[in-house]
Parts: sequence; C-alpha cells; structure tokens
Amino acid sequence: MTILITGTAGFIGFHAAQRLLAAGHAVYGVDNLNAYYDTRLKADRLEQLQGFADFRFQHAHVEHGAEMLDLFQRVKPTRVLHLAAQPGVRYSIDNPWAYAKANLDGFLSILEACRAGDVLRTCADLGSIKQATGCERKVVLAEGLERWVRWFRNYRALQ
Repeated sequence: MTILITGTAGFIGFHAAQRLLAAGHAVYGVDNLNAYYDTRLKADRLEQLQGFADFRFQHAHVEHGAEMLDLFQRVKPTRVLHLAAQPGVRYSIDNPWAYAKANLDGFLSILEACRAGDVLRTCADLGSIKQATGCERKVVLAEGLERWVRWFRNYRALQ
C-alpha cells in the first residue's frame, strides 16, 4: 500500500509520514517547500524521512491540477492524507488570492486526482477549507464531497 501525503515537510505531515513508514507502509511525500515556515526545518525533516527505504518525495504545488493528475497516475496511491495548506489568518487577509489558490484550488485538485486515480480512501484536513469558506459545520468527507465541489465551482464562477 502506498500512501501519498501532501504537506510532508510540515509538522503534522512529517510525523504522520514517520509513523506510517515505521509501521512498514510506503509513503510518497509532496510539499511545495514554501518559505512561510523555516525552509531549513523542512529540509531537515525531509532528510530524516529519506532514511526510510520506502519514502519518495516530489517538490510540487497541490494547486497545480495537471501536475497532481500526472503524479497520481505515476504513483498510483492507495490512500491519500491531504495535509498541505497555506496557514495563517493574517496571511489570508494580506494575501487572499494566494491563500485561496493554495487552500481551495489545492483541495479540489487533490479531490479530482483522487477521483481520477480511483483512490478510495482520502483523509483531508478540512480546517483550512472551513476557515476559507466560513463553514464551521463538521462535514464528513465522503458525505460532503459533492457539497464542497458545488461550493467551489460557485466560488470560482464569481471570480
């Protein structure tokens, strides 16, 4: 089983990858390695993960849909743990379009790649999506997927 983890160089993504690798799973990590947090820390985390034989990594932006579709076609993950997001409320106020692109476009890009790649199990951190959309109601991913896609398409139509 190959588990694709987005945001692998981040705190949660790194620890999730480490635990899954230690449990014997193959992990394919994806991260854009932006400078919002210390890039040396991210590099150190990836270096630690490179010590596992079943770890692979690709520097990529989840909001680039075609790139994600290609990646999913090559890697063929059986599970996806989507943790990549642009954090920061203050950042979202100062840079709303960059924030929306990373969090909303990135989320839809991963969902579409999962659908195209027949990935049956996907776990996503909906915190950034809820924050960006103002929706605080708890949504189970499997039940709420169509609603999120409809909301996103309406959001994009307004631009």
